[in-house]
Amino acid sequence: MVGHAANSQRRCRAGRLLLPLLLPLSGLASLPAQSDPIPSSPPPSASPPPPASETPSAALRGARLRSLDEEFRRSVETFFATAAEGEAAILDGEELDPAENPIARFVPRYRSFAEEHAGTPEAIRAWVWIVENAGRAPRFRAAAIHALEVLAEGYRDHRGLAPRIRFLHDCRPGPAVRTFLETVWLHSEIDANRAAAGYGLARSRLQDETLDRTEQVSAARPLLVALIEFHADLPFHREVTYGERASGDLFELDHLGPGDLAPELDGIDLAGRPMRLSEHRGRVVLLVFRGDDEPLPAEDAAPLLAGRFRDEPFQVLEVLPARERVRTAVRLEDAREGWRDDQPPGAWARRWNIRRWPSTFLLDAEGRIRGRDLDLCALEERIESLLPRPRTPAGP
Repeated sequence: MVGHAANSQRRCRAGRLLLPLLLPLSGLASLPAQSDPIPSSPPPSASPPPPASETPSAALRGARLRSLDEEFRRSVETFFATAAEGEAAILDGEELDPAENPIARFVPRYRSFAEEHAGTPEAIRAWVWIVENAGRAPRFRAAAIHALEVLAEGYRDHRGLAPRIRFLHDCRPGPAVRTFLETVWLHSEIDANRAAAGYGLARSRLQDETLDRTEQVSAARPLLVALIEFHADLPFHREVTYGERASGDLFELDHLGPGDLAPELDGIDLAGRPMRLSEHRGRVVLLVFRGDDEPLPAEDAAPLLAGRFRDEPFQVLEVLPARERVRTAVRLEDAREGWRDDQPPGAWARRWNIRRWPSTFLLDAEGRIRGRDLDLCALEERIESLLPRPRTPAGP
């Protein structure tokens, strides 16, 4: 057990070293605050004339921005490699060497690019890059706030905005991001921008740690309902519409919360036999949804936990796309089982409102949800707490 604990600590430490450079942002006080982002009537549909066709310099702008992205990526790799080699973690905003922090060096370069190419889709991407990365430490947050101000004032009616802010809430919600999304939701004349901002605002409120769960749901639900009513047919991402995404989130609020009984999964296992999720009641279950083209991480939680709790009432179950059956069947171990999705493409993933691959649910022995998308360290701790333990005999 001592060796296992040491390994767990090393894995936790390694995971923290690889945290993305996305931290909460401070408030965006200069943007107008709104108490009720839900309009009483359908959102405006009037749209300005389409922008003029892009000039031939668009290709050059894109190439320059890609080159800047690649240079930043290499700088980040070097920065974090120094941390790993020196056994020094970058935690809670602490830095190895502030002067070498890639954010400090690249924020001015992205801002310069955005200002030089103002009004273009590439400028939007550069400003959003600053929002996503400049919350690394308090001294960078002013840059993120400025970027949000520029986007709200100058780009909320730009047709290139929606694809860039669709997942902006994943920067971790903060007053600045929420107020920006609220501004676009209420004031943009572009339906796609309003839909992207409204959905991001709903998700950010569900992640708002200043609210309890009841307040989070109460704040998000009317936004999701409005998206279904006004923007249901607009494309969200790939083949999913905003109506489908918002409906999935509402199902999650009602059926996939902590303590909810997990919905049934009824399919075919890898040997071709019928299998149901409810058959595994009495065991703690880690349910893993795998994607079509999902690369296996170097340290995959499923086999690690299957081996760690092999002798316990614990089961790893993997939900697999049908075409992954052969490859996955080979790597499954005795303590793990999997079954393929014979429903229409993505049916199970949509029902369980999967937003990332892999996506995990931890179920207790009664089949109730006790955690979702936890990291490896948190999973180990939660599984330990759910497993039955021998009772200490009562004293005489």
